[in-house]
Amino acid sequence: MSVVDFERVKKKYGLIPFFENEMGSVAKKVAGEVRYSVCPACGTSGNQSGRVSIRGLRWHCFSCSDGGDVIEAAARFFGKSLSEAADYLSGESDKLGPVVRPKPVEPIKKRNMVAVREVIAKLLALNLPIDNGVAAYLEGRCINRELIQEAIDRKIVVTLPSDPNICLRLLLDELGRDLLIESGVWKEGSKAPAIIYRPLLFISHDQCGMELRLIGESKIGSPKAIRIGDPSPALWKGNEHVMITEGFIDMLSAVVMGTERTIFAIPGAGNWKASDQWLKDLSETHVLIALDNDEGSRLAKQNLQGFLISVGAKPKIYAPPEGLKDLNDQLRSFNR
Repeated sequence: MSVVDFERVKKKYGLIPFFENEMGSVAKKVAGEVRYSVCPACGTSGNQSGRVSIRGLRWHCFSCSDGGDVIEAAARFFGKSLSEAADYLSGESDKLGPVVRPKPVEPIKKRNMVAVREVIAKLLALNLPIDNGVAAYLEGRCINRELIQEAIDRKIVVTLPSDPNICLRLLLDELGRDLLIESGVWKEGSKAPAIIYRPLLFISHDQCGMELRLIGESKIGSPKAIRIGDPSPALWKGNEHVMITEGFIDMLSAVVMGTERTIFAIPGAGNWKASDQWLKDLSETHVLIALDNDEGSRLAKQNLQGFLISVGAKPKIYAPPEGLKDLNDQLRSFNR
């Protein structure tokens, strides 16, 4: 049994050295983030897509939705337990036994965006009431029930039944298994779709993508949020001034704290492109960049500010007070 200090291993052995030295992958910069085309869990992509992002001490694969820290990366890549992977990374053991590497995967099929849009349209058309389990989760993060309902009315939020069995039956009855698989909401071969365990849905402004979010504690290796479709922002329409937040709960938090700005919530600090029309349309607009307060997001703020200046916008960077990581953390600090 391993007696290695996992936290010490994570801090001592960086993800970038692991990806480059152990996995032989080469980094590329995408919108200020470090990306790799090799995933410890699902293997190598057929192109230099940069589908795996590195932010701080965590990695995330946009193809298979797996992610975690450096120990979890090593465990996935070598096909070993977390304890064996930690021993190896710490230098306590230079032997991993027979290494079980992930099997080469076939090129990922291009997602069917027609099916994704149909899923989103059908979910919105259901006009589901607020689920009490989802409401309790958001209220625990100081997002009140009245605002949740307004977000539902604005077609930004959908709350599915928080009971996985009831949720699955609803999805099968209203959308059907074939559409769920075709859209990528239900991975072919899986016993159940991940969406039934992530009943809080945030819908992008063009209804071409959505984020599925857990409302409880995340298990090891289980991502808190999964994105389906295009990573476009959600939009809260306000006045002529604009705020850009990192994540959708921060968008709602900003509204609770009293902003009247129009808010674009991007699903991750680096999830924007220079070709995005919504960014180009911000020319001459006052824009407050309110991304998270971690190291990766601070770099992303600078990159986004530089791009907005280049298109003629008037950006300013906002940072939460010292010791607070994001807007929701700031909101909750008022109630501590």
